[in-house]
Amino acid sequence: MPLDPKDFIAYVQERLAWLQREVERLIEENERLREENRRLREEVTLYRLFQELQPSAEEGLPELSAEVLQQAMAFLAQLPDELSFAEFFDRAEQAGIESQVARDYLLIFLREDLLRQRGGRLIKTLRATRPSSK
Repeated sequence: MPLDPKDFIAYVQERLAWLQREVERLIEENERLREENRRLREEVTLYRLFQELQPSAEEGLPELSAEVLQQAMAFLAQLPDELSFAEFFDRAEQAGIESQVARDYLLIFLREDLLRQRGGRLIKTLRATRPSSK
């Protein structure tokens, strides 16, 4: 450490500048890590949700009556062309659909290629948007 006051002030200013750069670097790194953490948490949530929606081999597709299938298709028709998993379940809740029934609907929609998963989004397929031939 310099003994001359001018050299000492220059030394302290240099150290402060370095510390400021280091703080800025750490803030940026912290923000990057927070974003990565958020993305990974979302991925894990989606993975768990998707695993929950995948029936075991012996379970197969849920058995739904014709009336329930009609209700499911009516619900699908109300959905936008693209939405997140959370939006899907929020809309189901708003429509008065129980969460287990909404999961069954989602499973049917995914298995029957009426919805496709793209990352954290659900996309309606052409099959879902085509008018029924009944």
